Amino acid sequence: MDSSIRQVARQHLGPIDELVVARNARDWHALAGRLQALPASQVDGLLRFATFDAVATVGHGSSVRTVPSAHVVALDFEAARRFGRAPATTGISGATPMPGHAAVTEDLARGLGVRPGARIEVYAYGRPRALLVDRVLPRLGLAGFSLADEQESRNVLVSTATFEPMVRHGFAAGAPPAWFVAVSNRGGIEGGAASTDRVTTSIERTTANLDPQVRAVKRDVLDVADETGKGFTQMFTAMGSFGVSPGCSS
Repeated sequence: MDSSIRQVARQHLGPIDELVVARNARDWHALAGRLQALPASQVDGLLRFATFDAVATVGHGSSVRTVPSAHVVALDFEAARRFGRAPATTGISGATPMPGHAAVTEDLARGLGVRPGARIEVYAYGRPRALLVDRVLPRLGLAGFSLADEQESRNVLVSTATFEPMVRHGFAAGAPPAWFVAVSNRGGIEGGAASTDRVTTSIERTTANLDPQVRAVKRDVLDVADETGKGFTQMFTAMGSFGVSPGCSS
């Protein structure tokens, strides 16, 4: 169980140790600039990206297939591969999709039954947007980014040039986007979490007047893995003890 939950850290977070959450797009830009001052001795990557929930569909009429719990993720693919200095852990390949194009995760591709070259529609904030699928990416790292309590990552990954028009008309029809700056600590996928307290202090000091929320997402996942593993070890130890006791007494 410990190993299974730790795998979530690789599949859904990759090099991300902390998420700095901005209140809006303006603060998002300011945060990204301010965080450049974080000590290089503590962090080895920063990445700005944004997400919102959406519905993805393919087909028409009676042949429509729908994934109601999709997520649109906007990021720069080249910057994403450099993030954390471990490209293989990001799940990102190829150039940033052109406007009107997207990459999708294997989970979304399977749910919609699509391959590269397919056209899908993403419904968000009361408006549909047609996108051409360029490639299918694995459930891994930034490509597989998810904070949901589920195994799959049904992501549509696009450029900011595609993302911004989709959120430009307001959020009356849904929750607003989440504006993130991801931080990768020195120390690797799991080892970097040991520096979370120190890095969080540096983040808060650097961004004090912007008052962002700092989420220790990697450490939270690893803590759950440790506690769950201990719980199952104790449970099976107790069960084994009950089984051994009658054998000893006989």
